[in-house]
This record gives sequence, structure tokens and C-alpha cells, in this order.
Amino acid sequence: MSRFLQKLKIWMLVGCMIPFAHVYAEDFSDTDYWMDFCTTGKAASPEDRASCQAFMTHQAQGSQDLQAQLADIQQQIQQASQDILKFAEEARSYQTQADALNSEIADLNGKIAVKEKQIETLSAKIEENQQHINEAQAKIKERLVLQQQTMRINAYLDILMGARTFSDFVRISNALSTFARSDEAIMDDLADKIEALNTD
Repeated sequence: MSRFLQKLKIWMLVGCMIPFAHVYAEDFSDTDYWMDFCTTGKAASPEDRASCQAFMTHQAQGSQDLQAQLADIQQQIQQASQDILKFAEEARSYQTQADALNSEIADLNGKIAVKEKQIETLSAKIEENQQHINEAQAKIKERLVLQQQTMRINAYLDILMGARTFSDFVRISNALSTFARSDEAIMDDLADKIEALNTD
């Protein structure tokens, strides 16, 4: 047992003679302090110089991280610029299409306005022709009523036979022919107007 204690003492003495290595876990968040401390000759002891060395390593590592972040940001900016150019080209394409469609719409609106004017003109003509037709039908109806009231089946013969002289006969015959031609002209005009109305 005493031998064990002797060995233990020896090991403790040897342990005390070996200098301990310091592990620095410094806080380098105050960059101004460490820059001043390490660059103005204030770091005199080996421990301080080791801390300054660790600070410089920390700064170099931070600089590399910042460089990587900067490179990443620049890549993102370049990608965003390419996207902007792409979107601008698409926007120009859409604007060109929109302009073409607006032009077509304006053209179609012009054609619609012309057709509406033509429809308006044709409607006025149809109305006018319908009025003429109505008037002609009224005249024919009136004439037919008069003829039915004053003439029998052989009314023309009765009228012609009622002539006392040959000149009366010619005069009456001419009058009847004039009436017949007038009726025929009215019928022809009515037929023409009905045909024109159906054609329009």
C-alpha cells in the first residue's frame, strides 16, 4: 500500500512540473477591440499572441464566409437579372399580341358600325316600301269595293252597250281601258315593291 502511495506522489509531482496548455475560447465579437489589441503591440505575452493569432484566423474564416455569401448574392443577382430580361421579353411579346388584338377589335368595331348604318338605311327603305305597298293595297281594295258596288259580272258590256253613238262607245271604251291600265300599273307597282321588299 505504501508503494502505491509513493507512486501516486511521484505522478502528482511530475504532473505539476508539466506546464498546462491553455485552450483559448475567446469572444471575438468586439472586432474593434481585438484589431486595436493585436495591431498596436499590446499583445506582449505568448498567450496574448496566441489569442491574436486565433483572432486573425477567426477574421480570415469570417472573410471567407463573407466572400462565399457575396459570391452567392452575386449569383442570385445575375439570375434575377436574367429572369428580369426574360420577363421583359415575355411582357413585350404579350404587349405585341395585345396591340394586334386591339387593332383587330378596332377594325371589327368599324365594320360593325358600317353594317349598322347599312341596316338602318335598309330598314328605312323597307319601311318606305311597306308604306307604298300599304297605300297600293288600299287603292286596290277601294277600287275593288267600288267595282263590286257599281258593276255586275258583265259591267263592261253594260257600259259599252249604254253608248248612244259610236263616239260615245269609243269614249267609254277609252275610259275603261284607262281604268284597266291604271289598275294594272298599280298591281305591277305593288308586285315590284313586294319583290324588292323580299329581296332586301
